[in-house]
Amino acid sequence: MKLKTLALTLGLTFNLYPAAPASADADRALQPIVLTLFLHDQLSPQEKASIGPDHLAWLIQELTLVTGRRVQIISVTDKPGYTDFGYRVGDPIKSLAQWHERVGHYIDENNLPVASRRHRYVLVTRHRLDSITLGIAYIRSDSAIASIRSYNTIGHEVGHLLGASHEAAHLSFAHGLPCGTVMSEAPLPSCYVFSDNNRQAIRDYLKGP
Repeated sequence: MKLKTLALTLGLTFNLYPAAPASADADRALQPIVLTLFLHDQLSPQEKASIGPDHLAWLIQELTLVTGRRVQIISVTDKPGYTDFGYRVGDPIKSLAQWHERVGHYIDENNLPVASRRHRYVLVTRHRLDSITLGIAYIRSDSAIASIRSYNTIGHEVGHLLGASHEAAHLSFAHGLPCGTVMSEAPLPSCYVFSDNNRQAIRDYLKGP
């Protein structure tokens, strides 16, 4: 399998978490973004319950606003070979390559759409991949690993999967205090919004086949 560009980020007890579409017309015209989250077995029930309100609510709101598409979250729990995946092997790139292969098996087993840009698969973990890496993703691909150690990490990695980049991020003073947009690597609190350039990058990417 050809290795794709990498992006590293330093740093559900429900099956469906939909958000209202921007409009009824947009809902009819655009297919939803579907994020399948594999909740690692190491996560406690309390941690799993916190993923929706703490890590996903803002992301669903932002992606819906940016794209006009509904966002569906599918959680996968207690699935041997997936939710017990050994991601702390000392090399985040190796971990992601192995997870990407595992996602391919999952897609084949469940007869899921391989080419769709709207379907993404994220392993959600308690810990970092190593001492500094909170998450890692193949850019504009289907696979990522993200820790719950930061509320921004799942959204950051999903941003990479949908075409957003570090370079298009910026700092914002919209709320009076400095914060970084979702893809920022600056050591500042997150604004929990994508920059205008990354919003456009996500819209452009989702227009593809």
